[in-house]
Amino acid sequence: MSNALSLTGLETFSPPEKTRRIAAVANDITASIIYIAKQAAAENLSAEQIAPIYELIDKVNVVGKRHNRRLERELEEQDRQIEKMRRVIEGVDLVVGQLKARTVRLESELRELRGS
Repeated sequence: MSNALSLTGLETFSPPEKTRRIAAVANDITASIIYIAKQAAAENLSAEQIAPIYELIDKVNVVGKRHNRRLERELEEQDRQIEKMRRVIEGVDLVVGQLKARTVRLESELRELRGS
C-alpha cells in the first residue's frame, strides 16, 4: 500500500517524479497479481479470497473496452475526414487540370494573335 500512498500530492510532482511513482505503483500491482496467482495455483487461496483480483481485472477490461470503442470511433471519424479530403483533392485536381488546359488554349490563342 505504500506505493499507492506515495501518489498523494501527485499534482505537485515534476513530470519525471510522477512517472517514477506511477511506475512504482504499476510494478507493485503487477508483482502482487503474480504472487496471488502463484498462491492460488498452489491452492493456498480460495476463489472467494481471490475474487477481488478478478473484480479488478474485470474493471480494467471494461475500461479497456470503453477506451477501445472510443479509439475506434475516433478512427472512423478520421477515415471520414480522410475520404472528404480525398474528394476535395480530386475536385481540386480536376479544376487544376481544367485551368491548365485553358492556359494552354489561351497561350496558343495569344501566340496566334501575336503572329498575325
